[in-house]
Amino acid sequence: MRLSLFLILFLSISLSSGHSQKILQLEKYGSLKNQRYYIGEQLSYQLKDDDTWYRETINDLLIEENIILFANRAIRLENIVALKRTDNRNWSKGIGTKLYVFGASWAFFSLVGTIWLPLTWAALIVPAVSFTTGFILQKIFKTKTIKIGKKRWLRMLDITMPTKADFL
Repeated sequence: MRLSLFLILFLSISLSSGHSQKILQLEKYGSLKNQRYYIGEQLSYQLKDDDTWYRETINDLLIEENIILFANRAIRLENIVALKRTDNRNWSKGIGTKLYVFGASWAFFSLVGTIWLPLTWAALIVPAVSFTTGFILQKIFKTKTIKIGKKRWLRMLDITMPTKADFL
């Protein structure tokens, strides 16, 4: 009895809500891969005639008016000139971490090696260069700036599921 009641409640809630999904999509000319931003995700953007970067959560998308609603402002899609992405820089984070581990290993084995051989400058220089290179790689390649223009553009999509009323 409880299971059937729960199933009926779950199906009625899931069928009554979620008829549409609004998406902000970053498209690139000649590419099938698109970056999608959903309501509730954070967006880092730059506006026309403004050098300031803003990072805000998308509250709603007004498809017909081409307006993105944030918590304290509404921005027309045409006013966004650049986006900043941080999710695609995993390679620099991974290589930087591996350089940290390499430098720590070199320093450890150099110190252990002093039991048999005298300590040289290489025991200090190699770990220092490794740590510095890893740190610089992670800082330089932390984000990617995407210019909106002829090759890349933003588009809003409304994926609506038809209801019974649409068929009648």
